[in-house]
Amino acid sequence: MTLRHLAISNIKGNWHRYLAYFLSCTFSVFVFYLFLSFVLHPAVMDGYILGGAKEAVQEGMVAAEVVILVFSFVFILYSTNAFLRSRKQEFGLLTLLGMTERQQRSMVWFEYAVISTLSIAVGLVSGILLSKLFFMAMSVLLAVPNPIYFFVPQLAVLITVATFLAVFTVLSIVAVFHLRQSSVRELLVAKRQAKSPPRWRPLLFVLGLLLVSWGYAKAVHTNFSNLTENMLPILGLVIGGTYLVVGQGGVAVCRWLEKRGGIYFRGTNMITLNRLTFRLRENARIIFTSAILIAVVCTALGTFNTLLQSARSMALEEYGFAVMLRANDNVEPSALPAVGEQVAVALERSLGERVDWQHIAALSGSLQLDGDGQKQNVAIVSEQDYVAAAKIATHLPAISLEPNSAVLLFCSNDKLDGPQGDGIVSVAAETSDLRQVEYLNRSLLYFSRTLVVPDAVYQQLLGAQDTRQLLHHLCFETRNWHKLTNAQSLVTTALPDGLDWVVNRAEMYASIRNTGALTMFIGVFVSFLFFVACGSLLYFKLFTEIDMDKRQHSTLRDIGITQRERLRIVNRELGVLFFLPVAIGALHTAFAMKTLSNLWPQLAVIPASAMVAGTYALLQLIYFFLARKAYLAQLQSQN
Repeated sequence: MTLRHLAISNIKGNWHRYLAYFLSCTFSVFVFYLFLSFVLHPAVMDGYILGGAKEAVQEGMVAAEVVILVFSFVFILYSTNAFLRSRKQEFGLLTLLGMTERQQRSMVWFEYAVISTLSIAVGLVSGILLSKLFFMAMSVLLAVPNPIYFFVPQLAVLITVATFLAVFTVLSIVAVFHLRQSSVRELLVAKRQAKSPPRWRPLLFVLGLLLVSWGYAKAVHTNFSNLTENMLPILGLVIGGTYLVVGQGGVAVCRWLEKRGGIYFRGTNMITLNRLTFRLRENARIIFTSAILIAVVCTALGTFNTLLQSARSMALEEYGFAVMLRANDNVEPSALPAVGEQVAVALERSLGERVDWQHIAALSGSLQLDGDGQKQNVAIVSEQDYVAAAKIATHLPAISLEPNSAVLLFCSNDKLDGPQGDGIVSVAAETSDLRQVEYLNRSLLYFSRTLVVPDAVYQQLLGAQDTRQLLHHLCFETRNWHKLTNAQSLVTTALPDGLDWVVNRAEMYASIRNTGALTMFIGVFVSFLFFVACGSLLYFKLFTEIDMDKRQHSTLRDIGITQRERLRIVNRELGVLFFLPVAIGALHTAFAMKTLSNLWPQLAVIPASAMVAGTYALLQLIYFFLARKAYLAQLQSQN
């Protein structure tokens, strides 16, 4: 039998061990080709599909490619080294039969060459076959007028093959040359040597808890004012604390339960806890890495999903009206009604439904709140005009003003809705005392702090001013405002001289939706790659010790442990290994989302992040059942 035949036989015999590694590598190639084929597509390269967004989309894709390569490099290197360490007994037998160290390295290199070639071939073919669906999805997300047609860029194929051949070759050579030739006896008894009981250091465990708690406390109290100075310390505290807690916590909890006789001696808990003590200590690094990656993935996707879910409410809060025009000083107010009707007709013709409009005249003044030494510029609107505007823009909150009170409307991340105290409003030489100023985190006139005052106060401040010096706005609203993406061109052609400053809510909404959806789409692919790789590490770790587990379960059967009890032991062990990283990652994500809610309290953070975390937990549950089925099948097979 030649080395090649032996290598192929090893792959066939250990295919259940190689499977997760093969699928992870294949998915990496698959995603890498999809993104690269989009970047190198003629429709994208020429720019007539994406227009001005070409550079931003391409940069996002290239950044994702870099992340995929870096992560694949680390994952493949770790998996290769771990798999080689698990084959000591096999190498000992081969050495006993006369195989030299050089021949062993050649055999292992050939094994990984075969798997790498298969991964590249399957990933590339899958990417080409599914690229049409990918292009269709990108066309929808980018809202391009013409769908991106099917095309296989030869350069994308060549770059994908060359890149991953280089990665697999370099990592295989590095891993193979790390083989250390021990004595035959050491190699043969490597899996039979008794493991020393795991040690744990209480001070490190307590220190880890303190670091994580400190990081959580800083995250809870982080806002825009201290975001820059808190961001890096929070990451350092949480990551460092998690490493210590995961490394020492598993042993600590198992030891604590061992001292509880009522729990320890109940059923098969004694066996489960003793096995978990070793399992958690040996897999601490994998659990830590998985937990941090889960936290990063869920936080990123939760943030993007929050923006997507909140895009409509954000647009309604920041834009009081679907379309708004502002008149220059040289426009006669008497001409505005005719312009309003003309613009409304143009919008109705394009949209196919009724468009309501309202003329709002605002005074340019200043507001100074008691206890605040600074004056803030405001656009002063009468209560009558606001009530009329709220009738066509139903998302605006209803207000009822007491005499000499006011409501300040302005979108800000630093203030919350509520009373602001007394104040003084001024217009030129006219002033008026306000007994109570209420703040609403909402915009009425875009890019302006708008102060709504009672009609009597408005007339007092108006005084003898020329009405042409007022800030005149024509505000338009309709039910399906999100379809008015072409309002800019429609309104501009209908405008006379002196009217400008077109503000379109639909364009802002479409920009958030398209950018967020595209980022979310890219993030889902990259995140799924992380998910598959993290699950593969646990799956791979299980099967590297399958021979020892077979012997242990055979001993359990001989001493009278029933199959049902052995199944319960396996479920508890695998459940802890698979779901402990999810629990830790979800906890980290929850505090990260708390920081996000501090920054943007108006966003629907909890539902959007819960959706992402729930989806990840469901995928992990499916992966758990698949890994459990494969593990039990191997566990129950004959040696």
